Amino acid sequence: MKKLFIVAAIMAVSFVFNNAASCNSSLEAKSKMDGGDSIKKEFNVKPEGEVNINLKTGASIEVKGWDKDLLSAEVSGNTSKVDFNFEQNDNDIEISSEYKDKGHSHNDHGIKVTVYVPQKYDVRFYTMGGQVDVDHVEGKINGKTMGGNLNFSDLKADLDVMTMGGQINFKNSDLEGLAKTMGGNVFLENVRGSVDASTMGGNVKQINATSDNKTNADVVNVKTMGGEISIDKAPNGANLKTLGGNISINYAGKFLKAETLGGNITAKEVDGEINAKTLGGNVDVTMTGNPEEGKRDVTISSLGGDITLTVPKDLSMSVEIEISYTKNSDKDFSDCKIYSDFNIVENRIDKWETRNDEQKKKYVLGSGEINGGKNKITIKTYNGSVYLKKS
Repeated sequence: MKKLFIVAAIMAVSFVFNNAASCNSSLEAKSKMDGGDSIKKEFNVKPEGEVNINLKTGASIEVKGWDKDLLSAEVSGNTSKVDFNFEQNDNDIEISSEYKDKGHSHNDHGIKVTVYVPQKYDVRFYTMGGQVDVDHVEGKINGKTMGGNLNFSDLKADLDVMTMGGQINFKNSDLEGLAKTMGGNVFLENVRGSVDASTMGGNVKQINATSDNKTNADVVNVKTMGGEISIDKAPNGANLKTLGGNISINYAGKFLKAETLGGNITAKEVDGEINAKTLGGNVDVTMTGNPEEGKRDVTISSLGGDITLTVPKDLSMSVEIEISYTKNSDKDFSDCKIYSDFNIVENRIDKWETRNDEQKKKYVLGSGEINGGKNKITIKTYNGSVYLKKS
């Protein structure tokens, strides 16, 4: 009986250890299947090449420049269902991914592709879904993500980038080119150069802009289909357009062109010509600088608000002001006035008139030639007042 008991005990212990070993083996296999081990590759390259990251499976991407003639790539995350391919062609590297199961639907499985490149190197990327970060690179940057933020910092680059559903952030960079998001905000900080930034459904904000004063460079071009535009500085001019928000700018040199279909326009300093238009808000613009230098024409219009224009006292200008008063206005006609620090001749037409086959209106008209009449100042608004001030 003792022998049988000992044998049984040995068998039981053996069973426990075997099962434990089997469990450990299973856990190890599962860890490998879950992609616990990262993929690492290195390639000898020189500056002036290109890395092309094409991720049909989706993943986040991070590209960093360094001072080595080496491209180092690492893939981390659950790669068990994804094949990664690395190819070198002379000085260019391509990194691509596809699902092992061709019928697999998109899921990035928390995968991240991190690539270090020589600082002077071009970057091309495409991912079905994931955030993209690019830092400390000089070259051309082209790419698209189907769903994630784009973050760029410390670059000297020509851009053509797009995200279908995320925010775009620029910081501490010298840039030229295009940046577009279909559903997010655009933020620029300490950016020099000319970036055409557009968004289908977000705000655009720029702070601490700098300029190298090149003749045709550094014009701020911003367009949004449904948000506000806030610009700190545009030393060489600004083209700003939104279909649904306010526009504000602290300083624009040479020219300002601003248009909104549903908001106010505010410009604290414009050292040049001005063209501002809103279909549903107020306009408040101040011209600064030497009134005898550069183009100084002004065209401002609003279909439903007050307009305030402040100009240097010595500006040579020919002024034409028109206030249209409509029957559907919630104001009295007597509330629509011209307030001017300059000598303006006013004509109030207090009877309903039809002009150019439009609806019947009453009018407040103002005109004047000041300091020689060199620059043309045209201001039009509906159901509002006009303020023409000396700075």
